[in-house]
Amino acid sequence: MSRFYDDGRFVVTSRVLATPSRIYPIAQATVRRRNDLLLAGVLSLVIGAFAIRAYGDLLTRLELGFLLSAPIVLFLVAAHVGILAVDSVGHRRIIVFTTRGRAKKIFRALRDAKVAEISHLSIESNGLEDSGN
Repeated sequence: MSRFYDDGRFVVTSRVLATPSRIYPIAQATVRRRNDLLLAGVLSLVIGAFAIRAYGDLLTRLELGFLLSAPIVLFLVAAHVGILAVDSVGHRRIIVFTTRGRAKKIFRALRDAKVAEISHLSIESNGLEDSGN
């Protein structure tokens, strides 16, 4: 069984995805990368910009500073957080919050494991068909 990813917390092999709390079979797992927090960060920047444009002349320096810094901090945090949603038949859905880089690596490892499994199954089925002829 080959390992596609292992960082001590998350392990992706040719058969399973192991998280700190659960083990999911790769054959039945569906994994999605989500950008919910990033969209919220961008939305907060837009709302903050409109608020400053509309009410900037009425606000104190402290209020302006907060209205500038809060959306920027939220956006920067959101830009570094990665979210994976893991679904599998017979298992509970799990949402994994981690760094964006780790989420990307886990997703790529799962993709590679799925592709390897599909190509392995097609090779086996071709081998069985060829041996019968």
